[in-house]
Formats: sequence, structure tokens, C-alpha cells
Amino acid sequence: VLKVGVGIKGDVARLLSDRNLVVRGAQDLEHFVKMVPFPHCTIPKLVSLKKLVHIFGCHTLPKSKSVQLSNWDTIPLTDAQQRYAADDATAGCFVYYAVQYYISPVVPIRELDQLYQRASVVYPLKQAPARKKTPEIS
Repeated sequence: VLKVGVGIKGDVARLLSDRNLVVRGAQDLEHFVKMVPFPHCTIPKLVSLKKLVHIFGCHTLPKSKSVQLSNWDTIPLTDAQQRYAADDATAGCFVYYAVQYYISPVVPIRELDQLYQRASVVYPLKQAPARKKTPEIS
């Protein structure tokens, strides 16, 4: 199992300290996307999962600060926390596979987008507004 996400070093450390779980496979998307040259987009210096989902899938990832900063030690987790965690995991996988597609296009990106949409049925993501076309200079 590969754990993917942005800034996951803290997650890995917490799994070890709180649950005594050793993570042997982790990929921080912030570093991963910066290793691949993307001819049609610029990866910002400060990367968030929300930004990466928009760049690679033109989707809006809801990331509520109130849920993010809520008490995650409470059992059971609230519905909002469960949706947040599911969206975070799904989005991380989507970005990871989208970057893999750019490295070696085995699965069409359209299929990755459909997979992301099917995985997000619990809390559907909104389609981002269409980007303005850059005028061509003749």
C-alpha cells in the first residue's frame, strides 16, 4: 500500500507515534510533481492538494478549515470528518495517477477523471469554472 498526499511526513510520524504503525511506502505529491517536467502547466512553489486537483483535473476540492482543525481523536469521526478524509485520500490517488500518466501514458486521463468522479460519490466535487483561453499572438 502506498500512502500519497501533500505534506504527509507528519501523517507518517503520527501513525508511528500514535498507532505504532510503520509506513513503508509513502509519496509526498509536493515533491513528486516537481520532479516531472509538465510542458503545459506551471506547478506553483507552494503546493497544496487542492491546487493539484485543480491543475490536473479541473475540479474543486472542498477543504474546510473547521473540519481540518477539528478533533480527529474523537471516536467515531463525524460525517464531515469522514467525507474530508475520503476526499483527501481520493484526491491524492487521483493526482498520483495523473502524474504517472504524464510519465507513462498507459491509462487515458479521461478514465482517471471518471474514476475520480466515481470515487467521489459520497461528497461530489464541483467542476471548476472553465479557464479563460489565452489569446494567440500572430
